[in-house]
Amino acid sequence: MSDRSTSEFQCVLCSITINTTDDGLLDTLLEKSLSAYSFIDHLLTHFVSVNFLGGECESLTYDKSIDEQALLALCCEGERPFKYAKALGLFWFAKRLSARMSEVSRTMVFPYLVLLLKCIYLHQYLLGQERSSQLDTEFVEVLDKCNCEEELSVNATVPHDEETAYYLIASYLSVFYYRYDAAEVLANRCSAHLQIVVNFTGKVLFFGFDHRFTGALGKRTRFQQTDVANLLIRIDRSHELSSELASEAGALPKLVLLDDDTLLNTVAFSDPDLRKSPILSVQEQCFILLLCELHRLAHPKDDLTNEQRLAYINTVLRQAYPEIDKDKPVEERPYPIISWPVITEALFRRSLLEHTSVRRTERALNQLEELSNQVDMNEPTAEKRSPEHFFFTRMPSSWSIQIEQARLLMQLGCYKSALDVFLRWNQWSEVIECYTQLGKRQLAEEAIRAQLDAGDQSAELYCALGDVTKNREYYWKAWEVSGERSARAMRSLAVVYMYVDKDYQKAIECFDKSLQINNLQISLWFTFGCCCLQASEYAKAETAFRRCVTLDPELSVSTVVHFRSLHHRISKLGTIAQAQLCSAEETIDLSLVYNLYYLAIYPLFRDIALKLLKEACKYSYDNWRIWENISLISADLGCFTDTIQACHRIVDLREKYNDDQILGVLSKAVLEDVPDAQDKPASLLRSKAVQNLQHAHRCRVQPTDIPWEQQPERRTAVVNGLLFLTDTLVNVDQLLAKTDAVSTLELIGDSPQEKTDLQLAGQKAFIRSTMSTLRITIQSVMGHLKLNRPNMFVCRFLHPLSQSPKFKQAINRYISLPNTMRLWECPLRRYHHSSDCFQPPFDLSLLDDPKFVEQTRANLKARESTLDLDFTLDLYRRYQSGETELHADLIRFIRQLPNSTHPLTPIGSPSKTKQIYLHGSKRTGKLVISPMFVFVEIVVYHGATIVSTQIQPIFPSCFPRKLVKSVDWQMKDAATLCSSEPHKLLVDPSDHVCPVNEHLRLADTTVGAGPRTYYFGGPLAQLELALIQFTLDKLIQTGCALVSVPDILPEPIIEACGFPTRGTRSQVYHLCDPHNSEMTYCLSGTAEMGLAAFCAGRTFDCGPTDEDCLPSTAVCFCAVSRCFRQEAPHQEPPLYRVHQFTKVEMFGLTAPDVLATDALFDKLLRTQISLFADLGLHFRVLEMPSSELGNSAHRKIDIEAWMPGSKMFGEISSTSNCLDYQSKRLNIQWAMPSGEKRFAHTLNGTGCAIPRMIKALIETHQNEVSSCKGKKRLSADN
Repeated sequence: MSDRSTSEFQCVLCSITINTTDDGLLDTLLEKSLSAYSFIDHLLTHFVSVNFLGGECESLTYDKSIDEQALLALCCEGERPFKYAKALGLFWFAKRLSARMSEVSRTMVFPYLVLLLKCIYLHQYLLGQERSSQLDTEFVEVLDKCNCEEELSVNATVPHDEETAYYLIASYLSVFYYRYDAAEVLANRCSAHLQIVVNFTGKVLFFGFDHRFTGALGKRTRFQQTDVANLLIRIDRSHELSSELASEAGALPKLVLLDDDTLLNTVAFSDPDLRKSPILSVQEQCFILLLCELHRLAHPKDDLTNEQRLAYINTVLRQAYPEIDKDKPVEERPYPIISWPVITEALFRRSLLEHTSVRRTERALNQLEELSNQVDMNEPTAEKRSPEHFFFTRMPSSWSIQIEQARLLMQLGCYKSALDVFLRWNQWSEVIECYTQLGKRQLAEEAIRAQLDAGDQSAELYCALGDVTKNREYYWKAWEVSGERSARAMRSLAVVYMYVDKDYQKAIECFDKSLQINNLQISLWFTFGCCCLQASEYAKAETAFRRCVTLDPELSVSTVVHFRSLHHRISKLGTIAQAQLCSAEETIDLSLVYNLYYLAIYPLFRDIALKLLKEACKYSYDNWRIWENISLISADLGCFTDTIQACHRIVDLREKYNDDQILGVLSKAVLEDVPDAQDKPASLLRSKAVQNLQHAHRCRVQPTDIPWEQQPERRTAVVNGLLFLTDTLVNVDQLLAKTDAVSTLELIGDSPQEKTDLQLAGQKAFIRSTMSTLRITIQSVMGHLKLNRPNMFVCRFLHPLSQSPKFKQAINRYISLPNTMRLWECPLRRYHHSSDCFQPPFDLSLLDDPKFVEQTRANLKARESTLDLDFTLDLYRRYQSGETELHADLIRFIRQLPNSTHPLTPIGSPSKTKQIYLHGSKRTGKLVISPMFVFVEIVVYHGATIVSTQIQPIFPSCFPRKLVKSVDWQMKDAATLCSSEPHKLLVDPSDHVCPVNEHLRLADTTVGAGPRTYYFGGPLAQLELALIQFTLDKLIQTGCALVSVPDILPEPIIEACGFPTRGTRSQVYHLCDPHNSEMTYCLSGTAEMGLAAFCAGRTFDCGPTDEDCLPSTAVCFCAVSRCFRQEAPHQEPPLYRVHQFTKVEMFGLTAPDVLATDALFDKLLRTQISLFADLGLHFRVLEMPSSELGNSAHRKIDIEAWMPGSKMFGEISSTSNCLDYQSKRLNIQWAMPSGEKRFAHTLNGTGCAIPRMIKALIETHQNEVSSCKGKKRLSADN
């Protein structure tokens, strides 16, 4: 645009006021001979530049009060546009002018409609994800005017790019407003406009090139040796777009590379030709991104769909960041055709897809940060950032990028960092969530009130205040402030009336008001339908669900979850005629099937309902809820074959599914030989009924938080199920006689007698195998009852079964048992299910005790725990009210309750740490070098012989004989020692000196073993063994028993020790057993876990009283093991925190007496202090505050050693008192002198963590030649 036009536009803007009308502004433009189209385009370009593109752009001067007026004028359904958007007043005038010109223009209708469509797109973007029915209506009106093909053909002067922008924007808006059919039509029109032949089922042809999903061999990781298939969009073009190639390199956003030690930045395809893609035009790249969006709609939300969407996105990114062709000179390489908005959108979409990958999360965060930063950069300028291509894409705004980055941080648990962004952009829902997670919900209220006090009296703020305070008066205030136009306020009130007050009639009134204002609230339609079900307003419920699936067919699956309860309710109301059923026999789509099923479940129309559900299965074959409803309806109708098929399908989809009601109907039909809907005897289905009963039994005995044998209701259900199964089998003679008769009638005159004998033999084989299975099943049940109920005669549970003459006859006929052996005396094999065992005994009535609740709340606050006690109490109240299915969830939360806190433990953050002892003093870098030999002696054990060995290579003993002086030098950390050069003082080549760097490997282990690993070689490896033996000697002398422990433990063991195995706080590595999907194993994080597992299920006692009273009330163990930890922050010094290391651990048990426990705790602490003092370390002993305690710890004391090279105190040991927290979960008991068994108290402490100990030793005893000196013999006799 010329400078003259720009200056004239500026003059027009200066003359605009709040009272300027559309016609008045058009008259002003006419007087100055300015094009209205160019003026509107100029305003939109400026608005896009300052809010989306960034970079330096010209500033437009106008009355800023227009922005405030625009903020009010652009409100839709009570929802304000984003108030931090810049130049909002200019956008307001641009939309008004484009709407007016599309009405009055006679020759440029389509161009102005395209401008209006752009304004609708931006207007909706400013409103956020809340779909506006007002804008949807405006959008439909524009489509109706533009869909006339004659209009497009007459206006042949329409620029090609403008027509492309129309199709792309209209497609995206159609998807956004749930108009999927229109989106597909528009996409087809766009492909025709771009001369692209599209087949959405698998192939796309672009200007003579072919595009399709395919697989290609390549490598994804750095360590991969063989090529594997990788998803790829392959493009084969018959000709290049040479006429459209860029003449110079365009501006691009910064691409963040994947800095991962395992994954490559991109797939390295083995075929070099696959790494090159034909050059695509900007329009083609945008159309690929549109195909990516349509692909998302046409496929399920799963990992495969995400990979396919990434293939689309990477195809576009390879256009902007191609691999350099090294065979061509730099000047001969063509510049790619690129566009700043296209690449920005592609990078943004890639980041949103990659955040679910652990290894790509960091890149996703960094890429979003780069995209956010580029908006504030002046270079490149806005003009060079391709503003003309903005409406080809869905390029995100600056605030959207930051908000998505904050949401990703929130998912990672970084609530404080995310909170800053949400506060900056006034995202109040997220602000409330962050403050809630941080335990500072009251601060959210203060922030909202401060905003209100500042004069921002908006309905959104009052609704947010109502959310945080749970005060419905603020919703009414929001309704009043909005002029009774806030759909959000009525929506919130409806939810309060529905879930809090249970006043469904008032909730329905509020739902109606909200949906009348905005009928595109799809989730609200669904909730409205549920509310109508509760209020027995079934006609309204049907309308709501029908509207829900009409808007989004994907949600039709979720509506099925309510149909079962709907069936049970409506079946009691009698029959009612429904006119809509007349179309049930026609071809029905999925959404109509679900709604017609709702109508048809009245008693007289159940046969139609069954047909509808069968039709629904064609569209959602893997939906277990549909199959469940088929089983219900078919059982009512007597279609037992359909019932059995549905049950089998549900079993395939849900292994633990069990419905006693349906199985009871099947079994009763088989036993009583009830004819089915086709008048066939149900006894013919006996074998299938038995299979369902057997599966039902397996479901009843599946492992849960509380074993079935400890729950009276489940115990009774298991026994009754076995009795039911037995009744189905015991009538053997009648079964065989009827089968024989039926077979004979069917085969007389047609088949030989051998076929009848074969069928009879098959029936006998089935009965024999089933009886054998039943016998084993009863043995297993009896064994579980005996093991878990040892003080009661468990046989009485199955007494009716054992006394059944028919069952005994069947057993004797088909199963050969010794005559003297009763059924329940057969050899029993006990199978251990770890997930059933380690549950803490907890009295649920404590949750009714206000004192216990307040103590627990204070303890959680002191420990800065994220556990929501209010949610747990709410679960308990619901469980008491009859929702027994919540018991497992309730127990899961109770298991996360932390231990009590010791009175000596400081309350608060890490700053409250209290030092209780300091040993030694810090060593400086001043060293006196003498001509003396300096050795360290390492004790090496060979059998029972102790050999003292002097290790000269690691500890340099030879210095120049005549050099005796004081040297000042800088002490180094372990990482520097391992990479330092030998000192010049070592001039004698005959000296056999091996500095630390020769045997300590930290920097070059990534390729071989991954990051945060280490290698000890030669003398350092011997030093490791010596430290282990030195520590074990010390511990054994104090009375600890040495135990060898495993490194792989079941997950419940680790959970029982108080270490979380799931979630963001977990540091545990998981190992999955492919042969046992019910059991998950983990790598042990410390020998404490193995020692605790060693004591699990055992009972200890005081033993004979010694002269000293302490040993008689305590048992101590020690073990050495490898420890595996996931957490290893990059900011911490190398060798200080690694993924796996060796450690000597102490573990103690005492009688459940506080004095005995404190005495053992002091003993363990004194042992640690003595051990570290013998090694010549400077260390401090710290009483750790409550926020540093794990769930299992009652009290914790850490020992930190001074590490001179790193200039820090580093933790080398920790001692914890766990009281009975672990013993309750592991059933570790202590036999009291009175004979009573109580849960023991457990304690643990670190004997020697090898890497940190070696780090402390070599940094403490280092010298100026990057080697170490030692003075003491590593022996426990010191």
